[in-house]
Amino acid sequence: LSGAPWPRGRAQWAHLGVVGLLIHAGYLVGVWSAVKLGLGAGTAALRIGDELVTPPLHGTILDGVTRDCVLQLARDWGLCVSERPVSLEELLESHRKGTLKEVFGCGTAAIISPVGELGHSGGTMILGDGQVGEVARRLRDSIMSIQHAEAPDPHGWTALV
Repeated sequence: LSGAPWPRGRAQWAHLGVVGLLIHAGYLVGVWSAVKLGLGAGTAALRIGDELVTPPLHGTILDGVTRDCVLQLARDWGLCVSERPVSLEELLESHRKGTLKEVFGCGTAAIISPVGELGHSGGTMILGDGQVGEVARRLRDSIMSIQHAEAPDPHGWTALV
């Protein structure tokens, strides 16, 4: 979405609750809970310092194939991977300190979707100068290369059909 205002006011979108207000504000998707960090049908991942953080599995975070690939590749590359909740306070503080390096969503349809901006009640946070982060780019390139048989599949993720 361009972020341009809708032809009518906020009340038109109020019946959609939070989703409607996010759409009205120009956002494509909502981080439904700062503690859970679920993005729509996928999962969010954050790189805070040298740590890649994703929420733990529970009722709204699915044990997805793409999520598993992301975590495995990150571990293969020697990144510190944590599956833990992240509070909004931690997210804001890490951005303020400059340790929030990148945020991306991962899921079957999009594989890796970098996030360039996060909005919250106190304003917006621009992430990585609005550019794709190095880990998100490397993960997407690696997963796509394995899917297209352009790179070795060390974990047996693909099958010849």
